[in-house]
Amino acid sequence: IQSYLSENCTNMDLTRVGILTVSDRVSRGEAEDGGGPLIQSYLSDNWTKSTLIFETRIVPDEQPLIEEALKNWSSNNIDLIITTGGTGFTLRDVTPEATRNVIWKEAPGLVIAMMQHSLSITPYAMLSRPAAGITKDQCLIINLPGVYFYYCRNSRRNNDQFNHFFFFD
Repeated sequence: IQSYLSENCTNMDLTRVGILTVSDRVSRGEAEDGGGPLIQSYLSDNWTKSTLIFETRIVPDEQPLIEEALKNWSSNNIDLIITTGGTGFTLRDVTPEATRNVIWKEAPGLVIAMMQHSLSITPYAMLSRPAAGITKDQCLIINLPGVYFYYCRNSRRNNDQFNHFFFFD
């Protein structure tokens, strides 16, 4: 991912990253954002190709609001958007559908690679429905599950768990 972005970013020394947390409870202040800050911390500690600038946002599980956030960031020079949450099987889990409405080309290889490695860690990975792809503005969007990060937040193996999502290992 780092190599792709370093070759396709408008500013090779700078990568703009949007982290979108999708959660009804977090958006209402009823729960802590377990995923967004953890993703930001991990990328800050492990990204080597360029300087990162982060934008973060929390939205409820509402497809129009998710799409709006993705479109806004994509059209405003965000290079990479990582979503966390909304990839499960409940009626309100609509992040992959919102993502597919925004991307121009899907990146099934990213999804397959993440799922294969995730399944080697936990069988619960099969209960996630991520999407990934690029927009016409060349913004890469990747959906990650939200529940996963609540587990990782308290794990001593944070870096090992995250490496497979971002292909640093």
